[in-house]
Amino acid sequence: MIQTCIPTGVSALDSAMSGGINEGDSVLFVTENSIDGARLMQTLMLSLRETHKKTLYITSKKSAASLIDELKNRCNISGEIESCILDAGVLAEDAVTHVLEKIAALPAGCVVFLDSLTSYLPFAELNFPLFFQKINKAMRDFSEKKIACIFMISAGALSREHEVCFTDLFTHIWRLKRVPAEDNTIRILSIESTFQDANLAPREELQLSASLLPDGTVELVHLRKIR
Repeated sequence: MIQTCIPTGVSALDSAMSGGINEGDSVLFVTENSIDGARLMQTLMLSLRETHKKTLYITSKKSAASLIDELKNRCNISGEIESCILDAGVLAEDAVTHVLEKIAALPAGCVVFLDSLTSYLPFAELNFPLFFQKINKAMRDFSEKKIACIFMISAGALSREHEVCFTDLFTHIWRLKRVPAEDNTIRILSIESTFQDANLAPREELQLSASLLPDGTVELVHLRKIR
């Protein structure tokens, strides 16, 4: 099957991801700080919006209207972004099902950001096997429909056992953490890519340094390949 690669527009990330995000790829974005993680996802969404029109950012932590105002003020956006931002809706036991259904209805080639999967975990704890089953089915459906997705989750929000189960469902795992430096805090983004046959090759892992710029956007600089 020939996969279409969608450049993110962030050169360091595209280099690390062999050109960008493939249609149907899925990313579990594990971040130690939700603000850092959200700003990185918003940077990618806005970058993709410039060249790739099929982009959707689903927000569960604030209203779409407030996020749109924030992005326009912080990033000096003058164009229309309302169609790229969607409210996740009321958080309830079946809320994640409704969000996954909305994503599944999108056209092929769309890139979807979910900020954040952590919002649904209190309900997932009531029946984690069912929650896992829903995410597992959704990832398969999105892959078949060539819908790429990036789901953010807070580090430590899942038990170690559950996190291991989750990472097996996604094509890539991004881990963003803060590392204290002499002058400022460097944000390190680790990228793990799953190979089709895990018996032949382990996960590939790359690291990039991320700097938070004054305007609130995130700049990535290629750092090194771990393995």
